[in-house]
Amino acid sequence: MIKAYKIRYLSFHTEIKSYTIFGAFCWAYRFLYGNNQLIEFLETFSKNPKFLISSPFPLLKDKPLFPKPLLKLETEENLSIIDKLKRKPYKKASFITINVLKDIIDGNIKTQNDLMKTYNVKGSIIYKSEEFQNKEEILLKYHNIIQTHNLINRYNNITENLYFENGRFTPQEHYFLVQFCDLEFQSKFEEALKFIEDLGIGGNKNIGWGKIEIEPLNLDISFLQNHQSNFFITLSPIIPDKNLVANKSYYNLRTFQSYTEGTFSDGILKNKIIYLEEGSLIYKENSYAGILKKMKNIYQYGLEFPIYLRWNYE
Repeated sequence: MIKAYKIRYLSFHTEIKSYTIFGAFCWAYRFLYGNNQLIEFLETFSKNPKFLISSPFPLLKDKPLFPKPLLKLETEENLSIIDKLKRKPYKKASFITINVLKDIIDGNIKTQNDLMKTYNVKGSIIYKSEEFQNKEEILLKYHNIIQTHNLINRYNNITENLYFENGRFTPQEHYFLVQFCDLEFQSKFEEALKFIEDLGIGGNKNIGWGKIEIEPLNLDISFLQNHQSNFFITLSPIIPDKNLVANKSYYNLRTFQSYTEGTFSDGILKNKIIYLEEGSLIYKENSYAGILKKMKNIYQYGLEFPIYLRWNYE
């Protein structure tokens, strides 16, 4: 069963992905049930996940957007400069609407060229012409900041280091999806979400960042549960594992490194992780692609959130 949840941002925040939400959930679970229960949960989760979680994506007037899939690019000979320039907005776009996604699932669209020839693009969104009456509705609103931090040695009041950090305020509401593999676990998950609202999410919570509200969202996403195959679009960054077939997949790589939660204890710098980004087309052999990876006695979330396709490139 797949459930949708709406996120409303109340302050500046750092980047939030599926692994950010999972990490916040684990701290909430530890607070609610104790450290021993958390360890037992993580050890069990590694072998038999109770849920899969997606990254957050924008809502446009309660219409969900999805990451643009990394479809094949078919090269065409003798293209004019004008034709090549027409491709640029589609390449730069980050999201597609739910109706475009349905066409991709059914195999009506299989390449980037099909995408560019069939749909409209505005800003970062690819959409069908009948989906929006006013093009102003299609704009996504973000406010980015670069904040300066100055580390001071409190013994001698000398500046130790000056560094910068990116932040964002998002007036646009977002949503994320959770696929419950264990239906009985839903109540515990939603109990933890209430704690996350109080704690906040992401970095810099000590200065008021990451304040959010989360509530269930009624979305018609039944089409996501109607089919299962080996080929899918992932809505969550994936840590590559043996179930993933690299030569049949199409993906972008992303390197990530961060500190652990520092609210209840000193933060620890985790090892660098290589992820396959959201929107990657993944071919897998067995039940799950991706893993919950353990490093330095710390778990890093990297499981799939699949949107199964009714076709593949074979």
